[in-house]
Amino acid sequence: MVLFGLLACDNTSQKVVPIGDHGGLEQLAAAYRKVLQEYPVAPASMQPEGKKKFVERVFAAAGYQYSATLKAFARQGIDGTNQDHRDLADLLFLPHKGMADAELPRLYTADELAAVRSLQAGLR
Repeated sequence: MVLFGLLACDNTSQKVVPIGDHGGLEQLAAAYRKVLQEYPVAPASMQPEGKKKFVERVFAAAGYQYSATLKAFARQGIDGTNQDHRDLADLLFLPHKGMADAELPRLYTADELAAVRSLQAGLR
């Protein structure tokens, strides 16, 4: 019962970045800079799993949840002509940047992978 109460009070556990809202991107940018100071190397130098943990920490520091945002964005659909959409996709895709498509299942859950592929298709 106590655990349920604690989970119910955690409003950020599934909070998604408002898709298309520039203010949400600004919060993520500020969180990115803050979290980056805690790491000895830039995300580009990290292994994919490290990049994912970094991005998850960025989202959490901004009050959002990475996986929930990824899936919500895929459900809504991406507008490849909208710069805010493209910027959010860049951050969401940071963990697998430079990875071969065949390697993505080792990094993402099945739902996350479906969302990544849906968003990638929307950018083509």
